[in-house]
Amino acid sequence: DALEAATIGGATVLGLADQIGTLTVGKQADLVVVDLAGSPVDPVEDPVAALVLGGSPDRVAATLVAGEPRYRRGATTWPDSRNHARTARSRMLR
Repeated sequence: DALEAATIGGATVLGLADQIGTLTVGKQADLVVVDLAGSPVDPVEDPVAALVLGGSPDRVAATLVAGEPRYRRGATTWPDSRNHARTARSRMLR
């Protein structure tokens, strides 16, 4: 339920369910790669539970937006990503 709320649920609330929220042909390829190595939920028998219960920002290995890489661990710092998000958020709230 938590993963669904964070994906298609969020897209639905934003009115974007036809564009994002699921990995479906024709939708934007937005995704996050999460490294579950060393997760407190180990062994990872249920990847969804491991992600929901053991996921955290430090475990994010990469993000893609519309199929384009936006973050890769070691290549971009979180402060840079946060600054970009802050700028985008302020533009949306104008």
